[in-house]
Amino acid sequence: MLDSDGLVQQWNPAAQRLTGVSPEDATGKPPPFPLPEPGAKLTYRLPNGRWMDLLCTGLAGREEQVLDFRDITAAKELEEAKDLFLATTSHELRTPITVVQGFASTLATRWDKLPDADRRSAVQTIADRAGSLARLVEQLLLGSRAGADQLSVTNGQFDLAGVLRGATVAFRPLAGRHTLLTDVPDGLPAAHGDPMATDIIVGQLLENAFKYSPDGGTVTVGARQAGTWIEVTVTDEGIGIPAADRERVFDRFVQGEAGDRRRFGGIGLGLYIVRQLARAQGGEVAAEGRPSPDGQEQGGTIMRLRLRPAGPDQAAAAPGAAPMVTASPATASPASTVAGDTLVSQQLPRPRPAVEPPPAG
Repeated sequence: MLDSDGLVQQWNPAAQRLTGVSPEDATGKPPPFPLPEPGAKLTYRLPNGRWMDLLCTGLAGREEQVLDFRDITAAKELEEAKDLFLATTSHELRTPITVVQGFASTLATRWDKLPDADRRSAVQTIADRAGSLARLVEQLLLGSRAGADQLSVTNGQFDLAGVLRGATVAFRPLAGRHTLLTDVPDGLPAAHGDPMATDIIVGQLLENAFKYSPDGGTVTVGARQAGTWIEVTVTDEGIGIPAADRERVFDRFVQGEAGDRRRFGGIGLGLYIVRQLARAQGGEVAAEGRPSPDGQEQGGTIMRLRLRPAGPDQAAAAPGAAPMVTASPATASPASTVAGDTLVSQQLPRPRPAVEPPPAG
């Protein structure tokens, strides 16, 4: 409630929670935000980051005004996320589409004039760019499912060491200036989870390691048993992630400011999908700085994935871990529902490297 001079007369608990201003600090003073014209609505962002819709209404026969304000932060963030999604996606789609159109037009208008080697090169470029578009669509679909809590995995015992070695073999020809190493012990226990989901996770972490160490260096895929977990690490010697951003990078549409964007595009969904897939397996993933021998951080990043080892206690989730989505082979079909989650083993795309080989020569 405001008086005739626009000063606060009454300030309720909801106003205090929203603005962080107590009744004692607010009473007798102007509100801590601009006032809209009577009957008009004003959208305003508070210093604490909250967004509000403000509406000021005069009382009939009185000089006081009622000020109504509502927290629209969630709606505003969704609107901004949609705008960012459209801008980022259109940017990532534009390059491969432009390349495909250009080469296709050249082939259509100059087919008879081009030597066979040039025609084959153009067709290969079109195929490569079409593959990039397909991978982008796959990532969009996974991101959409993750946002709607519809990522489906089929958890069970699997050979984690084999998945890690296979991912390393698949990515080694694509490493460019990087040296890709594997540090996986022969006696690594089998893990409990989904091998295809884990392969997608490791592939995305490798792609990020290459992308954010544009000057090359060593990228290492490692694994070890750590207490009741199996820890998988992907370590690079790149530009690293600032400490303040190591949690934020797992949000949707968040990307680093630097990196090799010519070879590695992206729409900021990769690590978001990685975390959702990890949690669907009862695991977790986190980003850390790469320490030096003296304990200080040096350039580079460690991405740490934690999964449960297979065994009698595999259904017991660790404190703080997301509930596991599990399926019994005897009872779960490709469309079974277990603990509220639909298990569709064919919903995850076949794992494959998400980067193009570096140019020859």
